[in-house]
Amino acid sequence: MEQKTLVLTGASRGIGFATVRRFHAEGWRVITCSRSPVPEDCPWEGKENHVQLDLSDPAERTQWRTPEYARH
Repeated sequence: MEQKTLVLTGASRGIGFATVRRFHAEGWRVITCSRSPVPEDCPWEGKENHVQLDLSDPAERTQWRTPEYARH
């Protein structure tokens, strides 16, 4: 069976953080995006699937499409 993937914004705290924990616990690959870095006490593996990015800033949205972010 193919692993499902979720892309979630606002994942560094609150509802987004709880959502990541839930889907990760159920075996999903979760790619996260938030203005803040992943918290040090992050309870899930896969921190390499996090992009620190402010989606309200058009310049940052454009930067996300550069090769350095392509690994996500």
